[in-house]
Amino acid sequence: MTIMTEQPVFTSRAHVFFIEPNSGKKEWTPAGAAEGSVPVDICYDHTRHNYKVTSIVDSKPVFSSALSPDYTFIKTSHKFGQWLDTSNGVLYGLGFANETELSNFSKKFNQYKEESTPPPPVTNNNRYSQSNGPLPNSDEEPITLDNGKQYQSLYSASSPFKDLDASPIMDRKHPNEAGVGNKPKQGRHRLHELDGDLNDHSDEAERLKLEWEKSQHQLNQLSRENKRKEEEIEGLRRNNVKLTSAMRESAANVEEWKKLLHKYREDSLEAKNKIAEMEAKQKEREEQLRLSALEDEKIQSLQKELQEKDREIAILNKELLTTQNDNNRLQMDNNRLRSQLDQMREELNNKSENEGKKKKEQQEMASQMNSKIQELQLMNATLQSKL
Repeated sequence: MTIMTEQPVFTSRAHVFFIEPNSGKKEWTPAGAAEGSVPVDICYDHTRHNYKVTSIVDSKPVFSSALSPDYTFIKTSHKFGQWLDTSNGVLYGLGFANETELSNFSKKFNQYKEESTPPPPVTNNNRYSQSNGPLPNSDEEPITLDNGKQYQSLYSASSPFKDLDASPIMDRKHPNEAGVGNKPKQGRHRLHELDGDLNDHSDEAERLKLEWEKSQHQLNQLSRENKRKEEEIEGLRRNNVKLTSAMRESAANVEEWKKLLHKYREDSLEAKNKIAEMEAKQKEREEQLRLSALEDEKIQSLQKELQEKDREIAILNKELLTTQNDNNRLQMDNNRLRSQLDQMREELNNKSENEGKKKKEQQEMASQMNSKIQELQLMNATLQSKL
């Protein structure tokens, strides 16, 4: 198997079992050394252009089965399914954790098998032919499935799980019915045929017994179901009688119910009117309370403003008293300054009179000096003229 050329297209986990055609066993054998569930992949092989079901644990292959359009995946229980690989005659079985995982795998199996190419023909060296029928030297007779395809060995193994029925659905037919010629057999080969027929009859009897038990179980279930349905019908009948009696009583009390309904309507209307009046009064009281609250807020605001004004008046009174004291002090200063001014005016007047006198004396002295100067100029002119 070439890992690099295979690409997983679907992955799940399951318990893997198989039955080999030449082992002579009819019980499932766990595949690989791993215990419990292992990864199960549907891969696409790019080299052969087909799909295969594989499982690899720790880089070691557990099994590999190339798909073919003629393969059939059979669900034998709600958790177990199986298919027969006709290329090697091995019957593979997968046990899943739940029915959903089994259904998903079955859908993918049926989808990808249709897209796969049939496996190459098996050469004559193989014990099995391409048609899965025995070769002339084979000691076994072909086994046919319900769809008429022949397989080499009879697989009627019991389930590997307690709650699963993993045995394949096969029934044994005579070689003539399977389409294989009935050749004469001798000696040991004839003994094998007789032994096989006995095994076939015992298997058929076991299968019929299981089918009878299954039918008996289904019959018991149907009986219990019918009994349950009869009880339900009887209960429905009793309920119907009770409902009929109740309807009769209700029909007799219709008028009384109508009167009560009319009374209830009147009471309801009266109650609605009272409720409307109470709501109107309540709204009026609420409006009064709202207005009262607004007035209280205004009064409190005015009281705060009044207190603020009183504080301002006290401050202004203090300022007025201070201003009056300052004014008195200024008036005293003004009177003192006025007296000083009057005194200074008197002194100024006296000084003005003295200055007037001095000015007159100065003017007289100036005029005298001017006359003297003129006389000196005249004497100088006279002297110059004389010179």
